[in-house]
Amino acid sequence: MSMNLNELEAIARAATPGPWQHLPYGGQNQNGDYSGGSIFDADGDYLLSEVSDAAGAHIATFDPPTVVALINGQPVPLFQG
Repeated sequence: MSMNLNELEAIARAATPGPWQHLPYGGQNQNGDYSGGSIFDADGDYLLSEVSDAAGAHIATFDPPTVVALINGQPVPLFQG
């Protein structure tokens, strides 16, 4: 699949507005894997659950406002997670 920046920007603008936040559950499950967490929007509404800590941090970091800013060459604050 190939996308151009205009398509990526349109997808970001159509998504639930950010910023998004990843809240890890903490601890490990019975298999010894980290249990992950959930993604919430700026209003605290639930967006996604059962994501690994790494995937959750990635998804929350690249929320729609961040993607649009990067596409447009604007400065973006560094993730402090």
